[in-house]
Amino acid sequence: MARLNYSFPFVYPIKGIRAMPITAQTGEYRQQTRAGGVLREFSVYFYWWAFLKESEPYMTLCENGGKGGNKALREVYKDFGDVRGGFWKWWNFKEDLPANRGAYLFGAPVLKKVEMVTTTQIEHTDNVLYLAVPLDLPITKTMGQIRQVVRSQHSGQRGVRNTNYYKEHVKYIPSHSKSAPLAKALKAHKLRIANPNRPIWWIGNEIAADNSPSKITQAELNSRDVVVREYVNARKNTLKVDATRTLKRAKAIIDGVEIGKFPNN
Repeated sequence: MARLNYSFPFVYPIKGIRAMPITAQTGEYRQQTRAGGVLREFSVYFYWWAFLKESEPYMTLCENGGKGGNKALREVYKDFGDVRGGFWKWWNFKEDLPANRGAYLFGAPVLKKVEMVTTTQIEHTDNVLYLAVPLDLPITKTMGQIRQVVRSQHSGQRGVRNTNYYKEHVKYIPSHSKSAPLAKALKAHKLRIANPNRPIWWIGNEIAADNSPSKITQAELNSRDVVVREYVNARKNTLKVDATRTLKRAKAIIDGVEIGKFPNN
């Protein structure tokens, strides 16, 4: 049988020198890397693992070797296992799995290139077509016939990703691949846990982008100017609303990973 690789519905994480971001000719930063993956912080799969670590009942289950908890949580543990170590240790775990854990959970086995196989190597594999090619025909005629047969069996369309195969063969598919809101929700949740006595607006200020119009500087906080104080108070309300919404989103995500869904909002 030809060697199968794993393909992911969304970009997968890679590390090391291969994961260095590349710069387009325009000088703009691009998250995509030469190796085809992204730095882990830009991959939705990294955040699935990260939010599992924020689940208290799941971490307790990890400490007890998968024993205890409710049935849904134990089912998740069977696939996702112990997340207490580092991300790459968890992602690359294999043992009795057909591939490393990341590929096993989030990928689908695919044939990445055309290969020649013998009749003894043929096995039934979805999304792979085996052809009998006569070698005594003119090559142009042979290639034309191959193209005709493949087109008749190929379900893809030019420029359109074939998602049906993933739906049928991937164990867990995130509901979206947007890493930025996941990173924001994770940061807000960690800040709330580490700073339970801080006001909610402070969390909103910490998670706000540096160029956000709502961001409050230390100088503005220390100002005694009446106009500045009024402006700061107005932005505190905006930050409080955003932080409250983001913390609620983080809670929903954690609830979701405990039943094998992500992101759950």
